[in-house]
Amino acid sequence: MVRHAVQVLRRFRAPILLVGLACGILEAAVGPRAQEVARLAFTRATVLDGRGRTIENGTLLIEGGRVLRLGQGLIPPSGFRIIDLKGKFLMPGMVDAHTHAGVHNPPLTPATLELSETSDPISPEMNVRDGIQLDGQLFEAAVRAGVTTLVVLPGSSDVIGGIGVALKSTGPDLVSRILPGTDVLKIALGINPKSAFGRKDRSPKTRMGMAILIREAFLKAENWIKEGPPSGKIDPKLEALARVLRGEIGVHIHCAQADEIYFALDLMNQFHIRGSLGHVYEGLQVASALKRSGVPVVIGPVLTGWEEGRPSLRAMDVAGGLAREGIKVALMSDNVADGDLRLQAAMAVHLGMLPEDALKAITSTAAEIIGAADRVGSLEPGKDADLVILDGPPLDIRSRIDSVWIEGRNVYPTPQQKETTR
Repeated sequence: MVRHAVQVLRRFRAPILLVGLACGILEAAVGPRAQEVARLAFTRATVLDGRGRTIENGTLLIEGGRVLRLGQGLIPPSGFRIIDLKGKFLMPGMVDAHTHAGVHNPPLTPATLELSETSDPISPEMNVRDGIQLDGQLFEAAVRAGVTTLVVLPGSSDVIGGIGVALKSTGPDLVSRILPGTDVLKIALGINPKSAFGRKDRSPKTRMGMAILIREAFLKAENWIKEGPPSGKIDPKLEALARVLRGEIGVHIHCAQADEIYFALDLMNQFHIRGSLGHVYEGLQVASALKRSGVPVVIGPVLTGWEEGRPSLRAMDVAGGLAREGIKVALMSDNVADGDLRLQAAMAVHLGMLPEDALKAITSTAAEIIGAADRVGSLEPGKDADLVILDGPPLDIRSRIDSVWIEGRNVYPTPQQKETTR
């Protein structure tokens, strides 16, 4: 055996040496450059840190894909590659707290549609990880729009649709893109489940039907936790719900009308569930209840206060009004292609939201709501170097995005994109 091994090594020694030599040459050629790119100094920019602070003539230092330091007029240390941003604006990569990117990919065909299972209205065991298509156009659209982190959720046809997760808009693979600790169970109320199952002549046909299905599911899960699963028996549905009841993950509840919002708050209180509410078009009607609950909201893609079939007589400042009440508010695109997140924030300001609240709603507050504030949403030492560089103020619709960076890497425009746009 040993003699055979020696013969094999002798036979392949020359190719191995050549490969080793090639790797050494490649390391010598690429190593210093890679190290240089990893240590960057963005200078002379107007920096918006995502926490409400604006720094004129700001310098941002990043190293190893993380923010190292931020300040006014900092002198870059030796060894940092300087990127002069005079006249430019620099902000954190945006965070979209509610999307269906990767499971609702255009063109919508049976091959690309992974939005909702719709075989059972109570499907908490479903997980978007098993259906996300990373080559979907919506991830590319998110990058171009300056969205560097997004939450991918199941759709709203099922009452309990499964588990979503936050991930970076681009990266080598799914595992490396996922932000640990951001799993969230999607629950949907209102017209979507009613339509999906009502037309099949199945429950739920009403909001009352949805309410009883949800409560029954969580009561079963409570009992399952108390008594313990039967020996050797695994129940994926109940285990997914148990994760919520044990406080391991939160919920994100699709609710638009006032009655749906009330039910969502009541459900969270009854079962001691943490999480957030999505859409919340009639949130102003129940602002006092939302404020008392402390539950954050993610509003959009329509910001003017209406629900399908219930048009309002005037545009309402839902996001701004709730933010002024002290409620945590983030904004969503819903499906990336349905609304540019930055333009959503500009529209919110147009309706009356304070600019600083609108900017936080797509950066730091959004990151807090999805459970990723330790990594994204603001430019602070130790956080991921996810950046957007613009030629003007972010909330000015005339401003254009110059470049997007994720963990210190320039992801837009890529060299190929630069070539095609010359």
